[in-house]
Amino acid sequence: MFADFDVNEKSNLISILQFLQDGTKKIRTYDLITREEIGEISNEYLPQGPRLSPNKNQLAFFSNNNPLYLWDMKNDTVKPIFNRPFLNAGFCEWSSCGNQICFSAYSTDPNKTTPPDIYLMDLENTEVVQLTDSVGVDRFPQWSPSSQFIAFHRQYLNEQNTPKKICIVDTKTRVFSTIPQSDSSNHQIGRYCWSKNSAHIVVKEVSNDGVLLKVFRTSDMALEWTYSCPEIVGGAFLNNKQILVVCKKELLIVSFPEGDIAQKVNLPNSISIQETLRGPSISLSCDSDNIYFINEDSCLYKWNEEGSLELLIQNSEEQLPIFTHQEYTVKSKDSRNIPVHSLTPENPKDMGILFVHGGPGEKYDPKDPMIVRLLKEGYEVIVPAYRGCAGYGEEHREANIGEYGRADVWDVLAVGFYWKIMTRYKRPLAIMGYSYGGFLTFLALSYSKVPWDYGITLWGVTRIEHMGLHLLKAYPIDSNNRKRAERERNPLEQATKIRTPLLILHGGQDSTANNEEVKFIQKQIQSHGGTCELIIYENETHGLGKKRPEMFEQVFSFLKKY
Repeated sequence: MFADFDVNEKSNLISILQFLQDGTKKIRTYDLITREEIGEISNEYLPQGPRLSPNKNQLAFFSNNNPLYLWDMKNDTVKPIFNRPFLNAGFCEWSSCGNQICFSAYSTDPNKTTPPDIYLMDLENTEVVQLTDSVGVDRFPQWSPSSQFIAFHRQYLNEQNTPKKICIVDTKTRVFSTIPQSDSSNHQIGRYCWSKNSAHIVVKEVSNDGVLLKVFRTSDMALEWTYSCPEIVGGAFLNNKQILVVCKKELLIVSFPEGDIAQKVNLPNSISIQETLRGPSISLSCDSDNIYFINEDSCLYKWNEEGSLELLIQNSEEQLPIFTHQEYTVKSKDSRNIPVHSLTPENPKDMGILFVHGGPGEKYDPKDPMIVRLLKEGYEVIVPAYRGCAGYGEEHREANIGEYGRADVWDVLAVGFYWKIMTRYKRPLAIMGYSYGGFLTFLALSYSKVPWDYGITLWGVTRIEHMGLHLLKAYPIDSNNRKRAERERNPLEQATKIRTPLLILHGGQDSTANNEEVKFIQKQIQSHGGTCELIIYENETHGLGKKRPEMFEQVFSFLKKY
């Protein structure tokens, strides 16, 4: 699938981040005119977030493995441009002059967990300046065209009811300002949120009353314009002061400040534009009114100045395996309805696999490489949308606040028992989870009565304390209940109770668990009569991105063995 992209009409380049069905990823770069591929960044770099230089044949990207990289296409060289120990950089963006890059970075030092801050790097002298030093989570920076300002997201996770904010920092004076908002609304920005003269910024405001686009004057933060229409995804300034309104099923070009619709296009096949952490997946040109976007079906389109829509590049990866999809609900321990997705391939094996994806806050994705590979191997895959998952409304997504590792484990167990009852306990069931889903898998295996016959954790979180950005939402507020929860929801404490055969696959450089902890879990299980196999890939990090073939080989070997 196409996950992110960038276009530069000056250099006639398109760069696309593609997640492949085997779990690896690549950045492929094409000639914009001929559509011929001219190079790629391999999975060796675990690449993310491609951003083309505005004036050179260069590509900046970040990685799951700490550094920021620069690919010089002229010399075909890739080198790290920012690489500091225990500091993971990401979400880089170029300045309009092409001599500077801004990005966010957070500490991966297990002894010093700090939230992300915003940094600025001068590529000519390699000087790096830290622009923010906040207890808040500062991410997703966006340069103004003047290069004087950087807007970014700020969220205070230690204050559960504090909304997401948009802040602006002056790169010269380092003076901050915050976009005004009500206590009940959240603000978001995407690429091209700045007007061309840097005098205005367009913000998406989400509240219980709906979604609005608002334009603020940056000199004094005065609200100058508000626009509403159904299913807004985001907004962006075009070259001619008009505003692009991105909706789920259509694109609108709206005059500013009049608010009149100048042009409108319905999206192909009614498929929505891909959404990313940095807003809708669009790319605009400084030299034309062409609009490029990726839809959820991994097709890259251009909407040109004449109003016509052109398909540029389509994902040519092999098709998904054939399967039957069924959706139903299961009541959890506290009677909450938990949505469930069941995917059954042709000629399924006897064993079913309950698959617990990561999170919290992620949503069911049938294109998840793990799901695709399980289906190809012939396994029926059952995916619970445990509380905290996206895609089922805000109430469901926030229902796990204070309940990490307890109520969401109830959900997973309930879905497992339901499947066993529906199959009359005649078929074996494995549970497999990655990241936070691995954390839930550890705990779901530790209950006295479980529906599982086998368990597998992939880069599983071993303690909530490793999830710094979630820690303050995970436990009860009351101190006595919190202390009990810290013990009861800790896989290290509960490992002695696991009796189901378990396979643990772990990256030796993973910051969400360390080698000593996964070894301790294995020892606790084995010393109390359980079976546990542990494989540590010493030079791997969270996601095991470079070891996917070996990982799958170990998974299927384990399932066949038992």
